[in-house]
Amino acid sequence: VETVLHANYIEIHNEQRCSLDVTDNSLSRHYAHWRRYRDRPMSGRNLLLASFCPEVYQLYVVKLAALLVILGGVTHMDGRGSKVRGECHMLMVGDPGTGKS
Repeated sequence: VETVLHANYIEIHNEQRCSLDVTDNSLSRHYAHWRRYRDRPMSGRNLLLASFCPEVYQLYVVKLAALLVILGGVTHMDGRGSKVRGECHMLMVGDPGTGKS
């Protein structure tokens, strides 16, 4: 099993301290994905949502919110001047069996 994430945009803000290794292959696959969906970006987004939590069916708005919370942290500076990614917070409320966990 291989974990794959298609992203809408990749940017490294602090290259010296970044522990994420974005390879040329990953970047080329990213750009190829969005070139393929240039005229229909919502279809590209829907492909990302379909591959995120595939066991949760039909809850695209919930999956979109969760994906945005996970990937969309706001950076801030700590006391030492280091950039720190913002904390992810999300409250999911709903009926049992709707994939909240």
